[in-house]
Amino acid sequence: MQKKTVLGIVAHVDAGKTTLVENLLFQTKTIQKLGRVDHKNSFLDYDHQERERGITIYSKEAYFTYRDCTFYLMDTPGHTDFASEMERSLSVLDMAIVLINGQDGVQPHSKTIWNILKKHHIPTILFVNKMDISYLKKEEIYTSIQQELSPSCLDWKSSQKEEELILASDALLNAYEKQGSLDEIIIQEEFQNRSFFPVLFGSALKGDGVLELLDLLAQLSIEKNYPETLGAIVYKVTSDTHGRLLAHVKITGGEVHVKEKLEPYGKIDQIRLYQGTLYDAIECAKAGMLVTLKGLENIHVGMGLGYEMEQSLTSLQACMTYRLLYPKGTNLLALKESLNRLSLEDPSLNIEMDEENKDIQIHLMGKLQKEVLAKRIDELCQVEVSFDQGRIVYLETISKSIKGASHFEPLRHYAEVHLELSPLKKGSGIEIENKIPADTLSLQFQKSILSVLEKKNFYGVLTNSLLTDVKITLLAGKGSLKHTTGGDFRQATRRAVRQALMKTESVLLEPYLQFEIRIPSNFLSKVLFDLENRFAKVEVEKLNEEWMQVCGKAPVSTMADYQVDILSSTKGLGRYEFVLVGYDICHNSEEVIQERKYKPNLDLRNPSSSLFCAHGTSYTVEWNEADDKMDIQLEKESSLSSYVHKQSCIHEEDLKRILARTNSNNRNEHKVMAKKIQEKKEKSKQIEHRPKVLMVDGYNMLFAWQRFQNEDDFMLKREELIEILSSYQAYTKELLFLVFDGYRVKNNLGNQYQKGKMSVIYTAESQSADAYIEKYVYEHQHEFDFEVASSDALIQNSVFASGAKRLSARELENRIDFIHHQIQEELEVKR
Repeated sequence: MQKKTVLGIVAHVDAGKTTLVENLLFQTKTIQKLGRVDHKNSFLDYDHQERERGITIYSKEAYFTYRDCTFYLMDTPGHTDFASEMERSLSVLDMAIVLINGQDGVQPHSKTIWNILKKHHIPTILFVNKMDISYLKKEEIYTSIQQELSPSCLDWKSSQKEEELILASDALLNAYEKQGSLDEIIIQEEFQNRSFFPVLFGSALKGDGVLELLDLLAQLSIEKNYPETLGAIVYKVTSDTHGRLLAHVKITGGEVHVKEKLEPYGKIDQIRLYQGTLYDAIECAKAGMLVTLKGLENIHVGMGLGYEMEQSLTSLQACMTYRLLYPKGTNLLALKESLNRLSLEDPSLNIEMDEENKDIQIHLMGKLQKEVLAKRIDELCQVEVSFDQGRIVYLETISKSIKGASHFEPLRHYAEVHLELSPLKKGSGIEIENKIPADTLSLQFQKSILSVLEKKNFYGVLTNSLLTDVKITLLAGKGSLKHTTGGDFRQATRRAVRQALMKTESVLLEPYLQFEIRIPSNFLSKVLFDLENRFAKVEVEKLNEEWMQVCGKAPVSTMADYQVDILSSTKGLGRYEFVLVGYDICHNSEEVIQERKYKPNLDLRNPSSSLFCAHGTSYTVEWNEADDKMDIQLEKESSLSSYVHKQSCIHEEDLKRILARTNSNNRNEHKVMAKKIQEKKEKSKQIEHRPKVLMVDGYNMLFAWQRFQNEDDFMLKREELIEILSSYQAYTKELLFLVFDGYRVKNNLGNQYQKGKMSVIYTAESQSADAYIEKYVYEHQHEFDFEVASSDALIQNSVFASGAKRLSARELENRIDFIHHQIQEELEVKR
């Protein structure tokens, strides 16, 4: 059986990555002719911008077979401007090859790549390239690799390899002590566990060491056991020449077939196995393969299919945001469509469009990415764009834990949320924990709160920058079956987070970079003075009598255009390299806060106040006065999940008086009750039992139901509603008519079809859904026992006059949820 391995090749730019890919494909007879980057005919760098610039911009796929292994190969970008594209590819690898440029040794971006591989726990082989032209000795490079990356990097051609391998892990040592040697299985297992990292030296251009690399890949690959249940991760999204979406996935379990439906994303029209620009259309893709699926809709990078959950595939984020500049008279609709497509392909762009002010902000890594993006926009919509000078993307966090709460009660609305914010370590992002007991707040209401926390970006109160490195713990909540609607918990949750931020101490964060500078010794003092003024923390190392190396960390904001300055101050001899290393405390936070002039109390989009209701009128309570007015009062001394409700109290004497007064109005209640029961029996004999029919106003449900409030795609919401009601009808066995309004759709003749035993109706252009329901109920009121689901008061009154029962959208949603829970409980009992 062929072993399947997804293999990625990663490196700093100009390390010879594409050349190595060419040679691997050539040696395995996948291609018949070697291409070259400088000749602009390499097999995988086929994009015209890549060939013009001589670099890889987009990750590419190919596959080859060697010995008993099939390798699905991914060539990734090396330039730091496209690091997020590289990281998205790494998330699905089984094994990686890291290229080190033999002329330069380990570079800053090499360390970044190494840390990402460590984060994803990917087994790694190192190939030191360009040894045919390197002025550095093999021993120097090898020592540098062990010092800069890991002491567990082992020279695979060394005569002492076995001794070093035995000491790489306890498992290897124990195996050697028991058997007196190391078998292939234990070596494979410990390589997969990242206990050691083989190092090979060679030249990809001349083919030196390439066959040894292929042998090593085959030796260390293993046959993985995958689940039988379908699973897949979407690591990349592109589109074909007709604009149809293509989902690039790794199959992590089971298998998929052409024409198979993957609900709710659609049917797979085609499965492609890419070989550069070409592809083979296959009927089935099995676990372990890297394929492209055509036909799915509403897909995005990081999405999980089957049993796989949503994943965050990148931690590298741009630290600069740029305003897009476009010519006067530009077709903004076409530009927006192009940007939406680009954002789907590369989510790290974080495109923000203010349609009111026609302002577009894009997050970018650097100059090269700006140039590439501008050309892509021109290709897509024929608009020549440029960018302004850009500004730093700041973040905010908190320094201590704090509780927050919000009460949201405009007239006929109600929600209250209590939560706690706690600081996390750098780079953690936002974490959510729910400590609300199920018996104190319904699961449906809890789901409403969690959906807000998971999908909403929260902003700080210092500069209105994105919040990060915070844990949000849900403590308590309260809703009303009668008054709580879709957006109430959304409002209360956002306000509770905001109130907590107003009460605690916030911290402004800015992006930092790690740099490495090599300069002649006589320029050292001048460079150090300049770096001190840029708030850099440095370490100096003497390389030899003539050259010095300065390494350190500095804010991105102070190092702008330093590449030009270092060349000027060292007469063109200095060499400067850097890599982004994340966010840390802002070195001049007071200055930045003052410059931004953000007033959190005046931010209507992010309110911190609460809304209460008294005597039929709503009133606002500011964040610093709201805690004592909450309906839920958290017990300060008890556990987080313990709380009490404020309740109105009726004394026993009052209750007796009310009952006595009620009874006095009907002193002969026993006779009256007996009479009513008799009348009811006689009436029931006269009533003919007619079939029950439920009429549902489709669009009324879509706008009212909580579960549809956070969905953007209207067609997707409609299809989901059809599926929910079809399942409901299958359970109740009642006749069900789902009516959608086609009143304003020009030239619409109407349509009707059956979904199981449910009728789905789209009304004609001349008829609204309300009119259809009213007419149908009136014409068939003697044939059926009607119940009409709609929150529209006019249609409710109209059908009531025809003898139909009325059901609000909220009541129908609650009824469906209740039945769903009943089914789940029945299934649990059967298990």
